[in-house]
Amino acid sequence: MVNYRYLGYGITNEQGIATLDHDANGDPITHSYTGTGAGEIDIVASLDDNSKISDSSIQSETYSLIDAVFYDKAVGSSSTLSRWGNYTSFEIVGDDEGTLVTNNNTANKYLYPKQSSAWVENNSLIEFTYLGYTGNVIFRCNNGTNADQYLSGLNLNSGDVVGIKILDDKIEYYKNGVKLSLDKNFSTGNSYVAFIINNGSVKFRDFKIYPI
Repeated sequence: MVNYRYLGYGITNEQGIATLDHDANGDPITHSYTGTGAGEIDIVASLDDNSKISDSSIQSETYSLIDAVFYDKAVGSSSTLSRWGNYTSFEIVGDDEGTLVTNNNTANKYLYPKQSSAWVENNSLIEFTYLGYTGNVIFRCNNGTNADQYLSGLNLNSGDVVGIKILDDKIEYYKNGVKLSLDKNFSTGNSYVAFIINNGSVKFRDFKIYPI
């Protein structure tokens, strides 16, 4: 049985477009949904009010979206650079395709996604669209011990979607939704995650972290 959570309501305008502009308490809102980091969720719209919504009253198709704890579109000026720790240590260039992050030094530099901190809980999925790399680029997960994966070991092509699942006892790697044979043993405990770049660069877009 499907369980519905009432988010609020909106009024259809003269063009037949309804926008969610009031929350469940009837208070005006300027956005359609407040994220909580819930992960993958489904949204439907109905002409019935909250007390009458049922499976038979759904008027729209189901729309899936990801309520992420961290998200960077990483395209042109849409890249929220201030959400990345240590970003000022890199040369960063955004364009219509994605964001290029470069370290021209031979010393390792770390670029990590900040949430309230740099730590990611177990049973989370990290995803990004890979666009290219040069030099040495590692993706690191660390919860006391390092689990490093060189991007060169993933055999990626531009446009591939990389998935990194941090589970209770291991890390799994995915390419375009297909699991790779690169599991790394891991232990329970929140993880520090980062790109490590040494005399090279990485280009990506749509970087997100969410629970699974």
